[in-house]
Amino acid sequence: MDRSFQPSPRRESDQSTARTNTGFLSRAGGWRKGSDSGLEDQRGPLGLTTVHKPLGNVVADVVFVHGLNGGSHKTWTKDSDPALFWPQEWLPHDVGFRNVRIHTFGYDSNWDKGSILDIHDFARSLLEWVINCPDIPHGSEKPMILVCHSMGGLVAKKAYVMSRQHQEYERFASLVQGILFLATPHRGADLAETLSKILKIYSGARPYVGDLHPTSRSIQSINEEFPRYSDELQLFSFYETLPMGFGVRKGLVVPKESATLGYPNERTMYLDADHRGICKFDSPDAQNYRAVRNALAAAVNSLTVAVPLQRENTFPEQQRCINDSLDIDDPPEDDYIRTESMKIQGSCEWIATRTHFRRWQDDGCPEVYWISAKPGAGKSVLCGHVLRALRRAGCDPSFFFFTHGDRLKSSLSAFFRSIAWQMASKNAEMFEHLAKLCSREPNFGQADYRTIWRKLFVECAFKHPLERPQYWVIDALDECKADSDMVPYLLQAASTGFIRIFLTSRTSYDSYSLHANSAVTVHVDAVTEETTNTDIDLYLKANSNNLPGRDRAYIAALLLEKSGGCFLWVNLALQELRQGLTRKGIHRILEETPSDMDSLYDRIIHNIFQQAREPKMIMAILDWTACATRVLTTEELYHALRLDMNDEIDGDIRRFIEVNCGQLVVVDNNDRVRMVHLTARDFLFSDKNIVFRLDRKVGNKRLAMACLKYLTGPEMAGSKPRKLSTHQVHSTERSIFVTYASSALFEHIGFVDSEDDESAAALSRFLKSPNILAWIEHVARRSDLGRLVYAGNALRRYAIRRMKKTLPFGNVSKENTLFDKWATDLVRLVTKFGTHLRQSPSSIVNLIAPFCPKESAIRLQFASSPRAIQVGGISSTTWDDCVSTVILQDSTSAVACALGIFVVGMQSGHIVVFDEVICQEIKTIDHGEPVKKLLFGSVQPLLVSAGLRTIKVWDSNNWVAYYSLPLESQVISLALTDEDRLLLATSRSNQVYVWETQNGFEQPPISWLDDNEEQHSSHFQRPVTTAISGDQTLVAVAYRGQDLVVWDIEKGATHDIYGKDEGSLGPNAERRTGRALLWSMIFSRAPEVKLLVAAYNDGYLNLFNTEEGMLQGKASANAHTLASSPDGLTLACGNSGGAIQIFEFETLRPLYRVQADEMNIKQLAFNFDNNRLLDIQSKHCRVWDPPVLVRGSVEEENSDTVSISTSPQDFKVSQSADTVAITSIAAAEPGRYVFCGKEDGSVYTYDTILETQETELARHTKNVPVIHVELQAPQNVLVSVDVSSRVLVHKLQSDTSVGFTTAKCLLDCRAGVAVSQVCINAGADKLLISAEQHDMLWHIKDDQPQEVARLESPNRQRWRWATHPLLPEQLVLIVGNVAHLFHWQTLERLTRPEGIELGSAVIPELAITAINQCFDSQYLSTTFAVSLNPRSPSKLFLWDAKDLHPEATSIVPVPHFQCLADQVQHLIGAYGHRVVFLHQNGWICSADSPSFDTEYYDQHFFIPADWLSTVSRLRLQILRNGTLLFVKRHELVVIRRGMDYFEHGQSRGLGKRPSLSRSAASDPTDRPIPGDLATRMRIVRLNS
Repeated sequence: MDRSFQPSPRRESDQSTARTNTGFLSRAGGWRKGSDSGLEDQRGPLGLTTVHKPLGNVVADVVFVHGLNGGSHKTWTKDSDPALFWPQEWLPHDVGFRNVRIHTFGYDSNWDKGSILDIHDFARSLLEWVINCPDIPHGSEKPMILVCHSMGGLVAKKAYVMSRQHQEYERFASLVQGILFLATPHRGADLAETLSKILKIYSGARPYVGDLHPTSRSIQSINEEFPRYSDELQLFSFYETLPMGFGVRKGLVVPKESATLGYPNERTMYLDADHRGICKFDSPDAQNYRAVRNALAAAVNSLTVAVPLQRENTFPEQQRCINDSLDIDDPPEDDYIRTESMKIQGSCEWIATRTHFRRWQDDGCPEVYWISAKPGAGKSVLCGHVLRALRRAGCDPSFFFFTHGDRLKSSLSAFFRSIAWQMASKNAEMFEHLAKLCSREPNFGQADYRTIWRKLFVECAFKHPLERPQYWVIDALDECKADSDMVPYLLQAASTGFIRIFLTSRTSYDSYSLHANSAVTVHVDAVTEETTNTDIDLYLKANSNNLPGRDRAYIAALLLEKSGGCFLWVNLALQELRQGLTRKGIHRILEETPSDMDSLYDRIIHNIFQQAREPKMIMAILDWTACATRVLTTEELYHALRLDMNDEIDGDIRRFIEVNCGQLVVVDNNDRVRMVHLTARDFLFSDKNIVFRLDRKVGNKRLAMACLKYLTGPEMAGSKPRKLSTHQVHSTERSIFVTYASSALFEHIGFVDSEDDESAAALSRFLKSPNILAWIEHVARRSDLGRLVYAGNALRRYAIRRMKKTLPFGNVSKENTLFDKWATDLVRLVTKFGTHLRQSPSSIVNLIAPFCPKESAIRLQFASSPRAIQVGGISSTTWDDCVSTVILQDSTSAVACALGIFVVGMQSGHIVVFDEVICQEIKTIDHGEPVKKLLFGSVQPLLVSAGLRTIKVWDSNNWVAYYSLPLESQVISLALTDEDRLLLATSRSNQVYVWETQNGFEQPPISWLDDNEEQHSSHFQRPVTTAISGDQTLVAVAYRGQDLVVWDIEKGATHDIYGKDEGSLGPNAERRTGRALLWSMIFSRAPEVKLLVAAYNDGYLNLFNTEEGMLQGKASANAHTLASSPDGLTLACGNSGGAIQIFEFETLRPLYRVQADEMNIKQLAFNFDNNRLLDIQSKHCRVWDPPVLVRGSVEEENSDTVSISTSPQDFKVSQSADTVAITSIAAAEPGRYVFCGKEDGSVYTYDTILETQETELARHTKNVPVIHVELQAPQNVLVSVDVSSRVLVHKLQSDTSVGFTTAKCLLDCRAGVAVSQVCINAGADKLLISAEQHDMLWHIKDDQPQEVARLESPNRQRWRWATHPLLPEQLVLIVGNVAHLFHWQTLERLTRPEGIELGSAVIPELAITAINQCFDSQYLSTTFAVSLNPRSPSKLFLWDAKDLHPEATSIVPVPHFQCLADQVQHLIGAYGHRVVFLHQNGWICSADSPSFDTEYYDQHFFIPADWLSTVSRLRLQILRNGTLLFVKRHELVVIRRGMDYFEHGQSRGLGKRPSLSRSAASDPTDRPIPGDLATRMRIVRLNS
């Protein structure tokens, strides 16, 4: 059936009797000089030959590429038998390849003649043949998979690289989506050198042989280029394990380290074959063939499923976003391949005979097909078989194989994420919704599993049902950590009608009695011993060659009889039988082998240790395999054992495991080490194991100590910070074990005996060492900050356990203090610096510790490092849970949160929008009346605001109101449903109002009173409060003194009535009066949870389960207002006494309590990510981030240790009466002394070295804030202005003890109007006082100061004055988008009345906020803002000072300085030749003039987000020595050496920084940039 594309003509000649040699390096003795046509015929044609072309629809192409001295037929044919040419004879008849087009590619790599060709030439030939092949139509977008042997893999890689680099071959790159490598020498082969030497005795060059040398330029080039382009490819690498003879030598031709790539998207597997035989097979049942065939079939299947999304619609960026957000490292196909490789042909066919199974598959009834079977009965293989059957039928199955003890495969979170990922890969609409979700929440995979379920399924998959039925195949449900919690979710999924679930478990559905009342049909099929024996019989027949002795039929029958229907027992018994060498020995083993698993395990363990030569190493392997938090690879285990045992296994660790403990521990095809079965692990820990019982505490200590040894060792400390950079230089490459040690340490600590001093000492050493910073950096680089939170919580639990079990003396007390401090610090690093750690993990090394409280462990240990920046002036000693207090102009009335923002409603009707991270005001909108309720949409960009008379719906993208809806009655509660298309509102009139949000159309209101109640509505009066359930189907209503009523919106009937102490009274119960008063109610916001909390006037919270109709819990809280977190897991309540409490919603377990001085908490709201809480009271809004809201990334496990107290964390917030806020600053160079104006009317000097307030220099009216302080340094003249417009000018004199004292007062006057700015000239004889209506020029040098000029300026909005950078005798005034020049001595106008237009870039809506000189006073830097709010974002413009002259009529900003126009949050000033600014991301940045031209800037250090959010006006100043001053309410923070650090590498300069060392006389814009500067400096590209 060969179809050739221009095949090379075959030569006709006699058959050669010469021995043919296949593969890459055959036996030298078999090679002969010359060629003959018989050999050529066996090799196969050159070029591309189509060996199979399906009659129907083609779904994929497979191309086979041979290796050195091979051929398009010869390489793939065993013993030159045409019937064994498997690409043509076997694959086309395989159902998995029925729609696959199959080709072979041949090229002249025959080494028996000279050649001028190399790998590059072969690759180009492959490209040309493929893109011009008529059997692969030009319009085809079917995926192509290359199957390559030996050197053929290098040819394929080179071809793919060329296709990505050259436009004429790009079609090849678009087609190729996967490559299977069979013994490809990716890093070259040492035997290639031997071959080259042999071939030298014959004539002619052979460049392609030289290309195979490990040091060849071709190998190096391919290995450098291929990784750049191969991220999206599916890569499979198979490596040989059997040696092959070559001349007098014998060994592996291509060892594993050369045959595998080590890429994240690569799967590896070994084959029991040598280099020649790895691509040739005896029969379709051969184990090696099945492994290769299954991998190829899995690739074809996955790629043909993924094509519609990933290729035809080309969404690679969205796919990467989804993978990163859901934390999907590897597709789940490996588990399917593993089960397929274990399956025996003909087995599991019995399932298709089950009537209920066929109905499940075809009709979806039952919705759930539940297989229960005992351990080792082949449940996983059965799942693989069902998957294969579904795929063959053209169905869309998603699957998950639970594995106990493997953290990555035993959690609900991992299951939900994997299933959603697979479903999205098959459906474009779900893919789009998932991509949007993941783009909004890049760390969504770290969320709680209930949140993941709600957002991925309830709010996404279930709301967009797929047209085709979706099949979920789930193996080993009993191995899920929370299997009982999972069953309700599965039933909910099955109830959708389009999801059909097949699952296996050791436990029966009936054991989950809590869920027996579900309406979903569940069919339970118990696998009988008779059924399993049929498959075991097939298994024994397929492995008959492995049975010992001659009487194999008898042995097989006896094994079947004793197996008890257990595959695992048969497999282990076969391994036992292999030890028998005589017939009697075989029969003795058969008789002695027990038929139950526990006895068999006991026998196996006894035999292992009876014969063991390395019992300690075997014990260590068992400990590591049984106690590891996830499955380890052989390489990880190798490094772990070397650390643990101070010894290492010589040779192949796989071989060591197989020989010494292979009956208990297995190494799978992906080199992962696992227990042979869960029952083996259970037996090792059980009391039945009398030979060698594993102890969980001892085993976890062993693993924890090895992790600590690594994390404290030199490899972890191998990164050294550069002198002028936080960037780390790794001088020692870390082993693969770093990932496990970093992630698993604190999971093992949770199981370690708390009285064990050795492990406590090791943990203490780690926490004290600098390596802990390297560990934090490593975790942050993996975007797993939840791991730090988990570590902190685990460390706290360990510390509490240890304190209970040990005496608090000596080192034990110090260790416990250290543990407690770091437990707090690890959580706080995430809540306070999480954004910065994600952006720049290396910032933990030298930037973060100085900003931490004085008594924190990280600051005590690392803030004094000679490499760290220095931060002084911080008074706090402990962490503060309140990250920001926002002071507002009016009284607050409502608060709500969305992604990245929050809004506060006012009694004035204003709604203020804030950035959540830095708590800066973004926008103010006006509702028009006092705001009572606020609600954001969860799907659409909507904000709903409600007052007494109107509801408004806003577009939260541009803050424009869609429409206003009139109200007939006051709204109590709001909710959005149907993907935010419907707005629900409960009212005082006992009705639910419903509007369509798209057009504002109002549907008829729904009353929750029946006809009789309507007639007597005065009895019910108006409800006190209401609550709407998370799924918007229920409304809870409370009337004064009556029982609580829950009404069903959809049914239009009473759902239930609840008594305070009784719980459910029934829907028809009489509504009693004289009951306790209800203050507030709230449902859990999780749609699937029907929990309602009611707050009563006696101080109690009652938790009602409205689904079960029961009172589920009670707690004392005295709550007046309640809030549920978006995930429904957490409840917050506040009261009029200023107390805020946080509870676990489903149990009312108290978690946290804070008591503030302020009274009357009006409302509470959780942020979008569930990790912050906002409260409003009076004119304040506070933002809290208590650690209890931050959840670790690892689901909790109960350790076998003492119980831990769950008492809530208490925290008290109070503002000291002694603190007085700083309202203005001015610094005296070189910066030791700073002059601070304060809100009590005083002006003090502050010593930045001693961090003390020194001398009072001036005193304004008591408690009148000083808003301006200006210093004219050379003359020591200090100007201060207070809010009452009083202006004081003092002459200062130096004092060696206190810095400065007041010599005399030069001026004391009142301006009469609010002063906006003061300026003093260079000679200190003129003072400009600027107010809104006029500017006053004072002469202040003489003893009698006087006003010498006045400039009237009516109706100006925003303006700024500054001294001209080049002409100090002139003043620059900018008003709106016009500049004016004036004379300093007379205030005489120098420009025309119209002034100098600033160009179209400065639109009239912008207002000037700051003017500074920069770049050696050659330029004027200005910032403008849209809003007059001092915290509104700024736009930066730079102006050439030479253009500002009296004759000018207009100027434009310097064009190449405009790259940062929208990046600047606040312009700080000049440092040397650089302009310094606060970037919008919170980092202090700088740039010089060349960098502006190339759109680069430097990041130096950040200002903590909570610092930025706690001040209403930013007050920063940069000194000449690079010291930065920052006012943090009453504290003056001094940051030294920060400008010496460059966050992304060394300075731009060549040697010294050019911007800091350049001559002051030079013009920075005239100096050219060296041509090679881009390659010699490390720089930061602009990011938005």
